[in-house]
Formats: sequence, structure tokens, C-alpha cells
Amino acid sequence: RLATAVVAGELGLAPEEVAAQLRTLRTLVPDLGPKLPTMKVADLCRLAGRAGDVAARMVALKGLLPAADVSKVVAGRPGLLLEDPAATAARVAEVRRALASERVAPADVDRLIERHPLFLEPQQVRGALEEIGRLFGEGDAAYRLACSPSLITSLQCRDDMIPYDNGSLQQLQETLRRGPGAAPEGW
Repeated sequence: RLATAVVAGELGLAPEEVAAQLRTLRTLVPDLGPKLPTMKVADLCRLAGRAGDVAARMVALKGLLPAADVSKVVAGRPGLLLEDPAATAARVAEVRRALASERVAPADVDRLIERHPLFLEPQQVRGALEEIGRLFGEGDAAYRLACSPSLITSLQCRDDMIPYDNGSLQQLQETLRRGPGAAPEGW
């Protein structure tokens, strides 16, 4: 209730209207429901404000990832509902190209994205594939990554660390130095 009241205040809407929009979100994206109470208010505001677009976005995502449970994909990465659909489609296509292999089918890529939202980051996928090639030598790096998808997080380093956090490595370093690129106060 507190989150609903705060979101209502942020959006300038009645709490009942925000509650109805959040119910719409829960209906259209059932796997997102348990996450709503723990999400940041700013994220809830953005999602609640776009609740009317969610059905179309979910259909578009299903078209991009036909073998994936898109409710689970969105629960793992709620920001997908707010992103430009063309940019999302371009990222999915780039990831598909990076993971192209005789042993990794397009449906496998969809399921990887469903279980590990980090697979929606082409840079992360390419970095993991390069590191797998370096560590394991010749062979099908895409297949190895598909068989052990947690490698994508295990092989992150430097700028690629924790892309789902509130800031980049550079921003964290600037914050610690109190430099001009520091995160805003209270972030």
C-alpha cells in the first residue's frame, strides 16, 4: 500500500488508479507480481504509467522470443517494458548472431534469455564467448555457454561487472573519488 501511495503521488494519480494499473501489470505479467512490492518506486512509477502499453509489448516480445516464457523474461528484466521495441529487437538479433552455432538453436537462445536476462546484453555475450575461447581453446564456445549459462556472470570483469546495478564501474569509481561523474546523492 505504501508503494502504491508513493507511486500515486509521483504520477499525480489517485491511489485506486495506480492500484488498478498494478493489477493490470500483475495480470499481463504474472511472474512480475511477486517482485512489485520490492521494486524501486521510480521503476514502479514508470511501469504503472505504461500499464496500457504492456499487452502490446508482451506480444512484441513473444514475437522476438517465441520459445521463451516472456512473463519470466520481463520479471527478470522489467525495464524491457519501457525500452524501445526496435532497440530490443536489435539486441536480440545481435545475441542470436553471437550465439549462432550448429549446436545452439534459436529456441535455445530464447530459453537462455528467459532464464538469464543478462543474455539480452550482446556485449556480455560476446565477452563471455571470447573468454571461453581463451580459456578452453578451440571448440564451440556458443555451445559451451549454452550448456553452462552461468558462465556469463562468472566471466564478467571490469566494466562489464554488475550491469544491472545502479551505476557503471566508472560511476562507482567517480563516486568513491567524489568526482564529477559521481552518482547523484542518495543513489
